[in-house]
Amino acid sequence: MSLVENIIIRRLQRLIPDWSNAEEVRLSAVWVVSILDKFADETETEVDDLILDGLAKFLENEQAWGTLYGLLLDMLGEDAGSVADDSRVAVLAGDTKIDPATIILIINAIIAAVKWWRNR
Repeated sequence: MSLVENIIIRRLQRLIPDWSNAEEVRLSAVWVVSILDKFADETETEVDDLILDGLAKFLENEQAWGTLYGLLLDMLGEDAGSVADDSRVAVLAGDTKIDPATIILIINAIIAAVKWWRNR
């Protein structure tokens, strides 16, 4: 790993929240979404905008955030099931008015990002 990559990763590690603290995770996610949204605006693809808009809705709605946070903790655990089979996806759809298929896409993107970070 190069010196620059090392420096970037060390700085990013300071931003990683304590996953046992829902509010700390939410505040970090708000910050990350606001940064990523600026990059997404510059791309021609729509899926990144869709994911970030959905995340913003989850983060703005306290009830939806609590549901998403619990679902993420479970899906990132050792006995994780399928996001598509989890009944909380329907709850999130009702709370945010986001299509369940989009919610599954968003959650799977978050899980992939977290797993990548953990295994880097």
